[in-house]
Amino acid sequence: MDALKKKHQINYLKNVFNNIESIIVINIDKLTADDINYLRRKLYKKSVLLKVIKNTLARIAIKNSKVSILKNSFVGSTAISWSNDNIISAAKIFIDFKKNKKHINIKSGISYGKIIGLNEIKYLAELPNINTVRINIFKLIYSAVYQLFFNINKPMYDIINIIKERNK
Repeated sequence: MDALKKKHQINYLKNVFNNIESIIVINIDKLTADDINYLRRKLYKKSVLLKVIKNTLARIAIKNSKVSILKNSFVGSTAISWSNDNIISAAKIFIDFKKNKKHINIKSGISYGKIIGLNEIKYLAELPNINTVRINIFKLIYSAVYQLFFNINKPMYDIINIIKERNK
């Protein structure tokens, strides 16, 4: 890679490191090109990007960025995956892939300023997706409104039933 391409790559990585909310760093030593392309396609569908990077360029670009704490993660064959709003989907894809392909190594990550490891990424992967959360919130609100409506109207129905019984 010539100097101009390296400079362009460093600037690109600086932009990524300074403008992201969530990143996951993985070791891709034992992954095939097909595995990486499979991951890339799955992640892209969820608005998450995956890029294989050169460690030396990444260590230069990460200096003075908001994710500089990850500088020691750039060892071996490395790829980064990032998103500003969909770390849960990325975590699910990586953990599912790890179940099938035991040789993927999730090094570390950052989610909204907090460093996360494999255990935290596994925890994120177990969280429900946003649509499930929305449905559960809707059910909760509907249930509360129904219960409130029932409790407000119950005395009126009781009075009506008493009047009906009395008129018999």
